[in-house]
Amino acid sequence: MNIERELSFETDDGLAVWVRKEGPDDVPFLLEFFEHMGPESRYQRFNEVINNPDPAVVRREAQRLVQLSSERGGGWLAFSDLPDQKDAMIAGAHFVRTDPDAVELAVSVRDDLQRHGIATQFLALVVEQLRSEGLNTIKASFRADNRAVWAMLRSLPYRVSVTVSGSTADISVDIQSSEQFVGAGHDEG
Repeated sequence: MNIERELSFETDDGLAVWVRKEGPDDVPFLLEFFEHMGPESRYQRFNEVINNPDPAVVRREAQRLVQLSSERGGGWLAFSDLPDQKDAMIAGAHFVRTDPDAVELAVSVRDDLQRHGIATQFLALVVEQLRSEGLNTIKASFRADNRAVWAMLRSLPYRVSVTVSGSTADISVDIQSSEQFVGAGHDEG
């Protein structure tokens, strides 16, 4: 299958990545992507332990995600040609509107391609798309010990407000601002 290439970027180590909006025919990509997420990634993404999930449940969730209307939410998918697979889905971003001008956003990168800067560049691209659609705020919750998310937040050129409660961090990103990461003084140590 030849993947439509709406937007693109290249990682520091030369991996060409193209990005497009998620569509109703993307269930197979989401299912394959889920298989490339290990237990820790699944826990960080879904905030629950997901070992040996029922394939029917995973398929239903993938179908639900691709059927989100543009008024309620949506997603972006990132692809690359890997040595063993052409047009492999390597990252996904899903958002749900929480207010007319705000969304809750989650970003995931498959395990074997983490620590290549994909999430940071993909997030920046997705944020710019959301900004261009008139959105003002992105919200997210994540495990407070997730160093990769803290690093990603610091790369954003927007005001980030953070509230840490126990093991969870809640953020609000003002994507119309031009301030760097402000945070709440949390040491992710």
